[in-house]
Amino acid sequence: YIPWNWHEPREGELDFDGHSNPRRDLRALLRLISEKGFKLNARPGPVILNEWRHGGYPEWLLERPEYKMDVRDRLEGRYAPLTNLNARDAEAAAKGWLENETHMRYTRKWLVAVARELSEYASQRTLRVKVPSGKRGDLEEKEISGPLLFVQLDDDMAIGRANYAGPAFWRYMSELRKMLEDGGLHVPA
Repeated sequence: YIPWNWHEPREGELDFDGHSNPRRDLRALLRLISEKGFKLNARPGPVILNEWRHGGYPEWLLERPEYKMDVRDRLEGRYAPLTNLNARDAEAAAKGWLENETHMRYTRKWLVAVARELSEYASQRTLRVKVPSGKRGDLEEKEISGPLLFVQLDDDMAIGRANYAGPAFWRYMSELRKMLEDGGLHVPA
């Protein structure tokens, strides 16, 4: 998971290098994943999961009237209303997201920014990493393929048999994918 509200706690103040909090250092984490030979499936959202405050949406964004977020729900860290609708009617939720220009504009900024961070680590890229050589504490450079295999967009989209995922849903998902591509990331999403 790459929580939007964790890496952009205030509008326009992205932190992928840990300058505001060392635990936000996504760049170091991606290097470590590469050096250790792990593989990665990234989940940048915009919604990531129910267990994280607002499902990852920044508080500063949900305060905007376009999100129609009840004050109590915001204070309790709940999902935006359209996110909850997705579980019952993915088509209606997607139409709502597509019609919310604020959501699309800020989501684009977020996904393009996070794609720029991830693109270097895509599996079709070659990385040079330092790994132990086998000699006491010595390191050697080695070429490896990037660890990033897949990107999951949003969270639990169109789940359930009775849920309808029609043309608006697929257009919304295509828009999210295009945002990643605009940031230079080309992996299965």
